[in-house]
Amino acid sequence: MQIAYMLETANGDSLADQRTALQSAGVPIIEGHDPVYVDRMPKGRRKRRLAEDLEARLAMVKAVRSGDVICVAGLERLGVSEDDITAALKDITSLGASVLDVKTGKTYRFEPALVELYQAIRAAGVALLSERTRPGRTSARAMGLMGGRTPRLVGQAKAAAKADWEVAARHGVSVKTMYNTFGPRGDAVQRAPAKRRSKL
Repeated sequence: MQIAYMLETANGDSLADQRTALQSAGVPIIEGHDPVYVDRMPKGRRKRRLAEDLEARLAMVKAVRSGDVICVAGLERLGVSEDDITAALKDITSLGASVLDVKTGKTYRFEPALVELYQAIRAAGVALLSERTRPGRTSARAMGLMGGRTPRLVGQAKAAAKADWEVAARHGVSVKTMYNTFGPRGDAVQRAPAKRRSKL
């Protein structure tokens, strides 16, 4: 049996567009008569949906039987993230059902081997990126640049930063302008462009 599922998000296809895509593919979609599940965007909420918000999808998965086909207007309409879509596909496949993307005409089932392969390829890509950036990182460390997050301001550094902020406010300029004009702690004034020095 074909089961229609529609998911409304802040910036995705509207429910009307999804309904049109499903009907154009021959999916029966008369709400109240045909098996149709719709997760609508809660009123007044325009931010990203969460997986736990999708109550209609949860009800649909509970009603799925072996041989059923979940029809969606694009695989992205099945969930709110890659991990969520993967989990939903896994749940549906475990019940002997499948997912049909009516836009592409492709039917999907969860294949653990393919998921593992994708994860391995993604990890390989990260390793290759690390290889390509290693010379630059080595060079940066040689210059004393350690990378990573900027350390939190504590102790004397925090007090000095507060003093800089107060000085900038007194002169009616931003801390960035102070830095661009005088350099870090005023030791690079000779490198500052004249047009920026003129602000103070």
